[in-house]
Amino acid sequence: MEEAESSGVGDIGKQGVSAGQRAGRSRQTLGRVWVRRERPACSARPLLTPPFPRRMNAAAARALAPDYELGGGESGGAPAVPAPAVPPAPAPTVPSLAPSLNAAFPASSFHAVNVLLHAAVTAAFVGVLQCVGVGPWACLGAGSLFAAHPVHVEAVAGVVGRAELLAALAFCLALAAYTKYLRGRATGRAWARRAGGACAHGCLRAEESLAAHKALSCSSGFSWGAGESWCQLQLPAWAWLALSVGGAGVAMACKEQGVTALGVGLLLHAAAVVSGTPRNKSLVHALIRELWPGCVGSAMLLWARVSLAPHTPSFTPADNPAAHAPSLLTRTLSIARGWAVHGRLLVWPATLSFDWSMGAVPLVTSLGDAANLETAALLAVVAAGGASAAAACWRARSRVAYFTKLYTYHSHHAYHDVLNNNVQHGDVDGALPAPTAPCCAASHSAAWWHSNPLLLVLAWALLVVPFLPASNLAAYVGFVVAERVLYLPSMGACLLVALGCQSLWHRLGSCKSHRTGTPATAPHPLTPAFRPTEPRSTKSRRCLRARRGRLALAGTWVFLLLLLSARTWRRNQDWASDETLYRSGVHINPPKALANLGVVLSEQGRLREAETAYRGALDHAPTMADTHFNLGLLLASTGRLEEAMASYRAALRCRPWLAQAHLELAQALQQMERHDEAIRVLELCRGAGSAPARDGWTHAWAVTTCRQRLARAHIVGGRPHAALEEISVALGSAPDGYGVHALHTLAAEAHLEAGEHAEAQAALSRALTAHPHHVPAHLAFSRMLQANGSRVEEAEQWLRRAVALAPNDPHAHKHLGQLLLETDRVEEAVGAWLRAALLDPTDHTAAFNAATALRLAGRNQHAETFYRRAVQLMPKDVASHRNLGAILHLNGKLDEARRHYHEALSLAPGDPQTTTNLERLSALVSKKGLS
Repeated sequence: MEEAESSGVGDIGKQGVSAGQRAGRSRQTLGRVWVRRERPACSARPLLTPPFPRRMNAAAARALAPDYELGGGESGGAPAVPAPAVPPAPAPTVPSLAPSLNAAFPASSFHAVNVLLHAAVTAAFVGVLQCVGVGPWACLGAGSLFAAHPVHVEAVAGVVGRAELLAALAFCLALAAYTKYLRGRATGRAWARRAGGACAHGCLRAEESLAAHKALSCSSGFSWGAGESWCQLQLPAWAWLALSVGGAGVAMACKEQGVTALGVGLLLHAAAVVSGTPRNKSLVHALIRELWPGCVGSAMLLWARVSLAPHTPSFTPADNPAAHAPSLLTRTLSIARGWAVHGRLLVWPATLSFDWSMGAVPLVTSLGDAANLETAALLAVVAAGGASAAAACWRARSRVAYFTKLYTYHSHHAYHDVLNNNVQHGDVDGALPAPTAPCCAASHSAAWWHSNPLLLVLAWALLVVPFLPASNLAAYVGFVVAERVLYLPSMGACLLVALGCQSLWHRLGSCKSHRTGTPATAPHPLTPAFRPTEPRSTKSRRCLRARRGRLALAGTWVFLLLLLSARTWRRNQDWASDETLYRSGVHINPPKALANLGVVLSEQGRLREAETAYRGALDHAPTMADTHFNLGLLLASTGRLEEAMASYRAALRCRPWLAQAHLELAQALQQMERHDEAIRVLELCRGAGSAPARDGWTHAWAVTTCRQRLARAHIVGGRPHAALEEISVALGSAPDGYGVHALHTLAAEAHLEAGEHAEAQAALSRALTAHPHHVPAHLAFSRMLQANGSRVEEAEQWLRRAVALAPNDPHAHKHLGQLLLETDRVEEAVGAWLRAALLDPTDHTAAFNAATALRLAGRNQHAETFYRRAVQLMPKDVASHRNLGAILHLNGKLDEARRHYHEALSLAPGDPQTTTNLERLSALVSKKGLS
C-alpha cells in the first residue's frame, strides 16, 4: 500500500535559474529627484571645491558610512534582490541614502565652520572700514548689523552658502589691500613719510614740502584711518595692487561676485582722484593716470573668468521666469522687480524663503502694476545715494581749489593750518570756521564723516557693485531672487545705516559743544574773537534735548539689533532640518516647497503625508516633471503600479528626455509582464541620450542603465548579438564612476548565449579586472565552466567564492544550490536553497527549488511549506500547483491535493503529468472508499 501510494505521484519537477537570474540580475530603484536649483556646468569655481567637493564627500561617506554606495550600474555594488514576478508587498518606506549621509556628515560640523567663517568675514569687514577712516563707533555699528542681519542665515546655515562666505572673506582682504595701494598712490612713499613724523592719519608735517594738491589731500577728506592697525607690512604700492588683484581672483574662484572687489576699489580710487584734483588740473588725465593699473588687473581677471567658462549658463523658465518672458517690457519690469525684492529683504527681512523661483515673484506685465512703485522707490534711493556721493566728491574738489588759493596767497602759517586740518571745510565764499586743536586728529573725529566723500562712495559701491553679477544685466542668471547674493551688498547697507546714525548722533549735539564766551585759540581775520554768550536756561534745555535725543537714538539702535538677532535666531530654526525649511517656504513658493517636503516625508516613511505634499505641489504647478516622477516612485513602492505608471507618463509628457522616468516605467511594465511595452520604453530612453539635462551625470547614468537593461532583455529574448551592440555603445558612453564591470559581465553572458566561450571568458576577465569582487562575474564564470561539462569542481569553487564574498546575496546561494542539485548532493543543496529562500522571501524560484530539494531529501512536511509559498508568490504557475498537489498527495491531504490538481488543469488543460497524478489520486480515494 505504501509503495502504491508512493508510486502514484509523478516526478516533482525542478525549476531552474533563468538566464537573467544566472547573470545576477538586480533591481536598483532610482533615487528621488530633489526639486531645487542646480549650479550650471559653466560656473567655474575651482577654489570652491576643497571645502566640500562632491567626490571627496562621496569618498568620506563610503569611509564613515559603509552602507552608502553611489549608483554605478544595475549591478554596480553588491547584488540586490531580483525583480519579483508579482508586485511587491507594501513597504513601510522607500529605501533612501539619507540615513547613511546623515551619519557620515553631521550638519552641526558644517554649520560651525560656516559660523566661524561668518565671524571672520565680519572682522575683515570692520578692518576695511578702519582702513578708510570710519570711526570706531560707526565700525562697531556696521559690524554688529552685518553680523546679526537675518538675510545672511541662508549663507551661514546652508553648506552651499560657503561659496559666499569664502568669497566675502577674500573680497574684504582684496579691498583692504586696494586701500593700502590707494594710500600709497595718494601720498607717494607714505610709509617713509610716516616714519619721518607723519600723524596717525597719514597727514604730513608742516616741514615737508609737497605739491599743493597732494599736500591738501588730508584736508579735503582723504583720511584713511589707522591704516597700519590691520597690517604692519611695508610694501610698495604695486605690491599692494598685486595682492588686491590676487585676492579678487581668489574671491572670484569661490564665487563670481568676488571679482567686484576691484570694482569697488576702482570706484573708491576714482572718487579720491576726483576729490583731490584741483580745478586747474585735467580730471580725465588724472583718472587715466591713476586708474589704469587697477583697470588692467580687473581686465585680466575678467579674461581669465571668460576663458574658463566662455558660455553663459542656460536655465529653465521655472528658475527665472523673467528672463524667458517674450515681451521686452515684461522682462525689464520683472527683472527690476527682482531688484526691489532684494532691497526689501535688506531693509525688512520679515519674509525669507529658501527659494524664490517658479512664480514666487510674479511677473510685472504693465507699467500700471502697483509693484512698480516698490521698484521706483528702490531706484530713487540708489540714484539719490549715487548722486550724493558724486556731489560730495565734486564739493571736495572745490575745497582743494580753495585751499590751494590759501597756500598761494597766505603765509606759511596759513598753509600749515590747512595742511594739518586746523581749518574746517567750507567753500570759497563761505564763512571760515573756527580753528581747532593743533593736530589733524580733531578733523578725523566722528563729526567729520559727512564731509568725507569716500565713505559715502564706499557705502554706495558696496551696496551696488557686488550685486551687479546677480542683477540679470550682463547675463541672465538662474534665479529671480536669492538671499545668498545679498551677503556682500548688505555690507554697503549696514555701513549706510551706521553712518546715518553717527551723523544723527552728532547733529543732536552735546552740552560740551555749547560754550559761552569761548575765545578762539588763534584769531582769524574773518572770524570774531568771541562767540555770543548764551543764557544758562537755554543751554540747560539744549543739553536736556541732546541727552534725550542721544538716549533715544541709542535705545533705537539696541532695539534694532535685538530685533534683527531675534529674526536671525528664528530663521535658524527654519534651517534646523529639511522638513522645517521646506515647511517655512510653503507660503512663498508652494510648488517647490511642497515637492521637496514630499521627498523628506517619503524618506521618513510618512508616505501618506508625502503623497499629499506631492499632489499639492502638482496642483500649483502641474508641469513639474520631477514631482510626477517622485510621486510615481512612491506609488510603486506601495504596489500601486498602474498609478505609478500614470505618474511616470505624466513626467515624460512634461520632460520627454527624463531618462529616470523611462527606466522606472519600463521596470513597472516588466513587473506586470508587459515585456514588449517595456522594451519600447527602453528604446525611447536610449534615444534620449543627447537631450539636454540639468544634471548631466545622472542623465548619462540613466541612459547607460537603460542600454544595459535593454541588452538584458535582448539576451532573455534570444538576441545575444543585439545585446552586444547595446553593451558596446553603453561602454563607450558610460559616465565616470559607472560600474562598467557590470556591462562586461553582461557582455560575457551574451557571448555565452551565442556560444562564444572564448569571448565570454575575455569579457569576464575584464569585469574581474575592473572589480575583482564583482559577484555576478563569479556567477557567470561558474556558468561558463558548467557549460564545459568537465570543469564542475572548478565551477563550484567560483560559486563558493561568490558566496564568501556576498553571504547575504540570494543569487550566489541559488546558483550554488542549482549546481548541487544537478550533481545529486541533495543535503547540501537543501542548505543553499533554504538560505536563498530566506534571504529573499519574494523569490518564487528560490521557494520552489527549496521545496524540491526538501522533497528529494525526504522532508515532505517542510517541502509542503515552501510549495505553498511558491503558489502564493505565483498563483498562475502550473508547476507550483502541480507539485503542491503532489506533495499534499504524499502527505495524505487528498482533498486539498485534488483542488490544486484541478487548479493546475484549469491553467494548463490536458497537462499529462497533472492528469496522471489526478487519476492516481482518484484511484487511491476509491480504493480507500473515500468520496
